[in-house]
Amino acid sequence: KTHRIDRVHVFPYWGGGRHYRYTVEVSEDGKQWKRVADLSDNGKPATPQGDLHKFDAVQARYVRVNMLYHSLNRGVHLVEVRVFEAPDQACLSTTFSRLQATAWRMPSS
Repeated sequence: KTHRIDRVHVFPYWGGGRHYRYTVEVSEDGKQWKRVADLSDNGKPATPQGDLHKFDAVQARYVRVNMLYHSLNRGVHLVEVRVFEAPDQACLSTTFSRLQATAWRMPSS
């Protein structure tokens, strides 16, 4: 089932002045993806407040966070990802905790 969403709140691990570069994409079918957030040039340190990405409402069933870079090491760390339905529908907040490393693809060096 798809939902009409307009916000994704990403919480990378914070501490030690680390920063992450990533993109957020959404899809209705898991095949065609649309980028809704682009932090691929980010240099701002991560904070406990995370990064709230607002965009024009889209229909989506899938949301993916493509972790591209971590300033301290090759590993990436997501604490939480929240996805919200557009205001005219009930809020959908999906929290992903304790993500397995296999869920994230790092680019090869």
